[in-house]
Amino acid sequence: MIDLRSDTVTRPSRAMLEAMMAAPGWGRRLRRRPYR
Repeated sequence: MIDLRSDTVTRPSRAMLEAMMAAPGWGRRLRRRPYR
């Protein structure tokens, strides 16, 4: 995935993560298939 350590990538990547988690159906997929 994207390197969260770099500040230049942290801001946009965080916004994308929030959008993906807020997107309908995305949370359901994670619950059905937890990546461990």
